Amino acid sequence: MKYAIRPATLLALSALAACSSPPVATPDAGEDSGRPDSATADVLGDGSSASDANASADAVADAGSCSRATCSAPGAACVGGACVEDCRRADAVACAGETVCDFVDGRCRAPNSCTISGVFTSCGEETLCGPGSECSTAGMCVGDGRCQAATCDGSRCYGVDCGCARPAARCAPVSLEQLNAPEFVGAIPTNMRPDEGIIDLEFDDVCTAYAVTVISGQDHLRQITSDGAFRSWGGASNLDMGEVAIRRSANATFSANIGEVALTYACIAGCTATTEDAQQGVVKLDRTSAMRPLPNVVPAMVTRGTGPFGNATIDAGPAGLAYGADNRLYIGNLDANGEFFRVELSTRTRTLLHRFASRVHASAIFDSTNVLVALEDRTLYLLNTAAMGAAPVRFATLEAPATSLARDRFTGRVYAEMSVAGQPRIVEISADGARITEFQRPRRLGRIAIAPDHFLYHTAVYPNVQWTNAMAPPIERWPLPATR
Repeated sequence: MKYAIRPATLLALSALAACSSPPVATPDAGEDSGRPDSATADVLGDGSSASDANASADAVADAGSCSRATCSAPGAACVGGACVEDCRRADAVACAGETVCDFVDGRCRAPNSCTISGVFTSCGEETLCGPGSECSTAGMCVGDGRCQAATCDGSRCYGVDCGCARPAARCAPVSLEQLNAPEFVGAIPTNMRPDEGIIDLEFDDVCTAYAVTVISGQDHLRQITSDGAFRSWGGASNLDMGEVAIRRSANATFSANIGEVALTYACIAGCTATTEDAQQGVVKLDRTSAMRPLPNVVPAMVTRGTGPFGNATIDAGPAGLAYGADNRLYIGNLDANGEFFRVELSTRTRTLLHRFASRVHASAIFDSTNVLVALEDRTLYLLNTAAMGAAPVRFATLEAPATSLARDRFTGRVYAEMSVAGQPRIVEISADGARITEFQRPRRLGRIAIAPDHFLYHTAVYPNVQWTNAMAPPIERWPLPATR
């Protein structure tokens, strides 16, 4: 099933690719870049570089006889006196006709789902990030998820290790049976109500799973590592939890450290906060504290909504929690519906990034400098978090408001869950936001998360957890596409 949306414009897509600075005009391959040849930087740390790849490319002319006159084929460049085919080089002849420069291997070919092409955009004062790379918050070009790393030829950088097949999984969470264990998804030990329990699910870089709950009584942050070790932290009083977010490593690189965890408190109907930790806000897990493991680091004003679940208990409080690799939190509705903030954890400083026209429902880290935000009015916006005051760019419009979002960095596709005519749907949105297709129909409405094992996980949530139903437990999963 397909859903009509507003097509993304080329201008918007160019803006999304930029880092903290706007794109700069750079010569197409084959034009004089105005820069002298320079040694290629080894940013992979394995001794390889772009010049190594250039030297091993197919030579199409005898050494010493190369010139613009003799090396004029599309994608060709003179390297060390020989004519080689590598359109990635700044001095290469431009690709011709309907072909593009594929930065996977430097060949000119017709574009397809596996080619990686595009423009170079500025990253800091001197560096340009090209296809397969993106500008990090540190001002360096890094792999964008389609490519596992980046290499630089002088100031021009682009992605490397860009296979069309998805890389092997780095780890695996515990089995679905273990994830659906009552102590992880249920209302115990507080009560035995089947409708209560898990409200959100996430994973860290080492496949540890995390859950937060909505229970009549004390709520819990729960953790189960990939080897099955279980741990739980009790929340403040009777305050319901909302979302959980995990700090993942930058650019999909592997981290051996167990995740840093944040969660939200959503005020229950008629609740009255007596302490900072017992009011709406954002909590940061302190694993070292026995007395105060879940301190409220970002207290919030009471906000309420009418969706996306249609339940007053969970459609309230701060929403759209995301944890950036830069150790910053991103969250909506702290003081009023529609406000979206960046939070510096070290100082608890809140910076208003944008005031949207409607309540924030969900968000997801899109890349190094952009967060994807879902609103109550069904729209998805990309918000540049590095460029203060940057206007959000409309990414897509859904058929219904999203309960949650997840982005697959390997394909660039975005997944969103929503309720359509009372039925839960998970849709897949193309990397440019132009196409929306149905991905799966989960058993009950809930939220989604992507784990490092390359599966998209879904959990049914309060008030339809049904954790006692062995035939239809709350958590299910589906494999992500094996190729781009």
